[in-house]
Amino acid sequence: MKSQKVNCPDCKTEISYEDLKAYFGHNFIEDLNDELLKIRILEDSNMVQCTCKNFIEVVPGSVDYKQKDEEGNKISRAAAEHMATYRVRCNNCDRIFCSNCNNEPYHIGKT
Repeated sequence: MKSQKVNCPDCKTEISYEDLKAYFGHNFIEDLNDELLKIRILEDSNMVQCTCKNFIEVVPGSVDYKQKDEEGNKISRAAAEHMATYRVRCNNCDRIFCSNCNNEPYHIGKT
């Protein structure tokens, strides 16, 4: 990540990264960096975060118009398109969820 300059809000003097770590502590700065990175990753509309903290790129799949719901009924055209667009499987924990509403498990045919 590109380094950002930090200036004192009062005197506008530039504060070094080492000074920030000395004042706030290494763990605080690392946690802050992690949160800033998370925000930047999630700003990309193709990225979601699983409950296991893994980041996943959402890549629409091909639409299966013959897909059936849990009861064996054919799902609607809109539901099949929604599934191809928003259904995600985490490659870390295998959680299957909707990247649009974060519902788990993914709600087949309930769109």
